Amino acid sequence: MLKYPGQVELGVAMTNQERDTPTLEADIGAAISDAFETKDTGSEAEIVDRAGNAILGLVGRAADAAAADLKEAREVAEKLADQLRAAREQLQAAHEQVNNLKSDVRHYQDRANRAEKWLQQISSEIEQKFLGESGSRTVRRPAPPENENHNPAALSFLQRRRDH
Repeated sequence: MLKYPGQVELGVAMTNQERDTPTLEADIGAAISDAFETKDTGSEAEIVDRAGNAILGLVGRAADAAAADLKEAREVAEKLADQLRAAREQLQAAHEQVNNLKSDVRHYQDRANRAEKWLQQISSEIEQKFLGESGSRTVRRPAPPENENHNPAALSFLQRRRDH
């Protein structure tokens, strides 16, 4: 805060920019100081006019700096929005790929279950024909129903073979 004789405190926000420019507070202080130091070169009205013009020049510089900062912020925001959009598209593609893979897993699991049921039936037929009654004729049956695979009492062909 700057205080000059006969004036109130000047509280001006200081900008913290990347380029090496003096702060507004220092610039305003210097402009007012210069106006008071050149007192003997003109009337009080001229001194006030010079100080006012200096301050208006600094306000113009501050406005230009703010506009440049705003432009840069908008450019950064646009880049971030583009990156976010690209990330969302990649995420959507990944979700679609996961869903396709889940569908493939269900398809192949169903095929494996069906094949296992056929193996169970074939194993049963072999056991009946070679280990069962020699004179009885076995009737060919369709594959067991789908829900039988989830029955814990019906062990899979591979599980039964492993246990024997």
